[in-house]
Amino acid sequence: MLTGFSTHGTTLITTHAILIPLWKYLLIEFGLAWFVCTVVGTITLMLSVIIRSTAAVMGIMLAALITGTILANLASSWTNAKYLFMVNLQLS
Repeated sequence: MLTGFSTHGTTLITTHAILIPLWKYLLIEFGLAWFVCTVVGTITLMLSVIIRSTAAVMGIMLAALITGTILANLASSWTNAKYLFMVNLQLS
């Protein structure tokens, strides 16, 4: 797997590109996905303790995750969007 390259405008910058084995890349991806699941689960547990309603918490978290996906695509130029946890869940 070739990783580490970046784009600047229309040019491809390959000065920091590295080649890593596919098994190591998959291990990194699964580790990051596990961390995101842990964060979402912890926030859900915190909200379920505060609100005391399972259905309400499930609705709130589902709405928050969907809203975060929409915000990441639409409001990328909004400077305060970087402080929302939903925007920062795509670690890979």
